[in-house]
Parts: sequence; structure tokens; C-alpha cells
Amino acid sequence: MSDSMQGGARRRPNPRVRPVAMERDERRLVIDWADGHRSEYALDDLRRACPCATCRNERESAPAASPLRVLPATAPERALLADVSWVGWYAFRLTWEDGHDTGLYSLEYLRDLCPCATCGAAGAPG
Repeated sequence: MSDSMQGGARRRPNPRVRPVAMERDERRLVIDWADGHRSEYALDDLRRACPCATCRNERESAPAASPLRVLPATAPERALLADVSWVGWYAFRLTWEDGHDTGLYSLEYLRDLCPCATCGAAGAPG
């Protein structure tokens, strides 16, 4: 399912958000995109940027006196990734060692989070 139908015409997927390879180790996740770009994400940054409702609410409601608190109190000190799996053709589910797996990281979201100098991402969303 690499092409989608829209108005009867086939539309090619945007290579900017089409991963062609992925690798990971205990500290990072690396995605090679179809447009030739390579994104290297620190697992700690990805965990802090979890897009699930619970984590997003924690980030948005963190008191000003504690601007560094962006994860639920139950989150581990260091993020450890247990598994990465596809969700449809649009996102990855990252399952963390602490069991948290409700954040769906869309391909667009991951590309927008790219921390490289070319992309200029500021890091985790606020």
C-alpha cells in the first residue's frame, strides 16, 4: 500500500515521510528516509516527546516552577525502547521498557522531531 487513491488518481507518498530503513541501539533510534535524509533520535528525547494524551497533558500542565518535568512520575530515569511496530502505513508504536505504548509517532511527527542541524528541530514539543 505505497500509493493512495484520491479523487480517482494515484498519489505517490511523500518521500520526506517515507522511511526506508531503521536501526536502534540502547540509546538511539535512526531512521533513513526515502528523500535521502537520516534522522538520529536520542531515546530519552523520543520518550519526552511521546504524543499520547497522558504525556502531552503532563507537558502542557507542568507547573512553571518545574519546567523540566515532562514525563509522568512513573517514567523511568533513562528511556529504554522494548519494541517498534508499524501502525498502518502512517505511524510507529514505540513500546518502552516501562510498558508505556500508547503514543503513536506519526511519520510526519517523527520527521518534524528530527534534531539535526538541517531540520533545526528544537526537540520535544511543549
